[in-house]
Amino acid sequence: MKALVALSDPASVEALCEALAGTELDLEFCSTLGDLRATLGREKALVVFCQARLPDGTFRDLFKSSNPSYSETPVIICSDFFDKTTYIEAMSLGAYDYMAFPYRRPEVEWIMGNVLRKVPAPMQQQRVENTNPSQARVHAAHN
Repeated sequence: MKALVALSDPASVEALCEALAGTELDLEFCSTLGDLRATLGREKALVVFCQARLPDGTFRDLFKSSNPSYSETPVIICSDFFDKTTYIEAMSLGAYDYMAFPYRRPEVEWIMGNVLRKVPAPMQQQRVENTNPSQARVHAAHN
């Protein structure tokens, strides 16, 4: 299944991709909130990893949209640091979870396990393995 990754910071992209290495996710990268919205509008994703602040907006702007596909897809907010107030706000706006940098494999595995438990078994069998870890480095180099 597809995971949308909307991170603009190269260090965050690399850390998340390292944490996701070996998972069966096909990663698609978005550099801006506008790109993320457009992609969510035309494609389904298993999960979205969205940086708290992107060049053209914040996670708040994503949740203010009235597009129903946003509410159907779990959105994990990725922040540069843990902030209790931002965590509470993100969760109250509809975030599925919240992660603070550096993103660690056990934390990402825990969150993805929770996401996958909500996916019907037939859909899980259609997941595509992410076999190109260099894809993250290419994306990070362009930002």
